[in-house]
Amino acid sequence: MIVEFVGPNQPKLPRETVERFREAAVAAPRTAEPFVWDGPGKKRPIPRSEAWTARMEKLAHNYLLAELDYWPIAEETDPRRQARDYLAFANEYPDGLRTSYAYVSAMDDEKTLKDVTGAENVEANWSAWDPKNPDPPAALAHYYLDQKIKLDETLRLMNQAQALFDAVVPSGADPQSQTVYGKDIKARVFQEVTTTPSDRAKIAFLWGQVYFRLNDLPQARADLETAVKAMPDKPEVQFAVGEVREKMGDNSQALDAYLAAASAPYGSTPEAREAYERLFLSLKVGSRKAADQRLFARIQQEQKQAVADYVPVQLNQPAPSFSFQMFKGKIIDNGTVSCSLCMTAYL
Repeated sequence: MIVEFVGPNQPKLPRETVERFREAAVAAPRTAEPFVWDGPGKKRPIPRSEAWTARMEKLAHNYLLAELDYWPIAEETDPRRQARDYLAFANEYPDGLRTSYAYVSAMDDEKTLKDVTGAENVEANWSAWDPKNPDPPAALAHYYLDQKIKLDETLRLMNQAQALFDAVVPSGADPQSQTVYGKDIKARVFQEVTTTPSDRAKIAFLWGQVYFRLNDLPQARADLETAVKAMPDKPEVQFAVGEVREKMGDNSQALDAYLAAASAPYGSTPEAREAYERLFLSLKVGSRKAADQRLFARIQQEQKQAVADYVPVQLNQPAPSFSFQMFKGKIIDNGTVSCSLCMTAYL
């Protein structure tokens, strides 16, 4: 799609080229020739109608113009301005393909700013736009947990997110086998409540942190152990597991979790290393030098495993044979496809 090239590459393109593309997008509902598909790869002209023009106007606004306006926001360096612009984008393009990502990014900006009011405003707008999606309340609950604030509100948000998630994916079901289309959820990404379509790791991680703050250690540990099985490479999960194990007196297992958090290939924090070293010394496992040696050995082991798991992509593979298919099952002849601003591929 031409717009998918122009959108993210606007800083590299001549300004007049981008402006001409925008003008063409605005004019497209009046300039694109109406047609219907008449066999694979064949178009048949039809008379222009108000329905055609209305459809093209909606497509031009929510796809072409939205794509042009989305990418410049990602280049902004001021998180406060960026969060504001992402929300403005979401309000301008409520039916756009990037709207859910705008809300996710706005929430990330508010987390960076540690702006409680800003994060709450994002959640309110996000939930109003997509009221049956568990992501907005779960994202705000996650933020509260990170800041160690508003425990009662965190619990309410988690119950809300859990109920919304269970309405789409019944308890005990595999999310990967469920279809969430037709459930009136616009985003359909489950950014906060699950890491992949086949597990419930993130929501278990959030619940584990809630119960840890409520001092319900057995339930916190159960949820965190569930999360760490699915996300063993996440240092924040390993660290949380270490905390609950240590608080329950399982110091040897807590040390293992702290070591895993401190040696994680990506995202390890000084907090994890300090906890590992503190417990290592308090248990009299060895000296500070011995603690560093064990940590260094574990880091080397993780690096070797990462190298062993890497599967290079063969670049000399033959090009695949493929064809596009329309929603109604119509096969498109790749050699005959043409479009006006590539909008016809969606019609």
